[in-house]
Amino acid sequence: MYNDFELQNTILSKQTAILKKVIGSRLLDIERWFVMSPERFLEDKKFAPVDFFPFNSGPTQFFFENNHIHTFDVYGEQLSLVLLPKPIRWDNFASVYRLSTYQPVPDAIRSCLNKTCVDVRFWLYND
Repeated sequence: MYNDFELQNTILSKQTAILKKVIGSRLLDIERWFVMSPERFLEDKKFAPVDFFPFNSGPTQFFFENNHIHTFDVYGEQLSLVLLPKPIRWDNFASVYRLSTYQPVPDAIRSCLNKTCVDVRFWLYND
């Protein structure tokens, strides 16, 4: 768990040097960590099964070649995406779903695997 000061330092605009390290590396896999199961996610029938991986809420880890791992989460109080300093480790509260093995996933998302990162972009929005 991180305090507000630590989270302020993980906002993407303060992490550009780390983000740029993966340029030129292939994306090997993506992990999503969800508390909500596929069955629970689909319960209210607002989403199709193919939406579970891209639309469910939870931290996400991008695995690149050369052992680069970028772990992203949402810093809710600031409505910001953050780059966490360490990979997430398994706990009893969430289940891990890997893009390389989970079905069904939209082809557009799965097609990102094994592609080389050519740049890193993010946008800032004013309230």
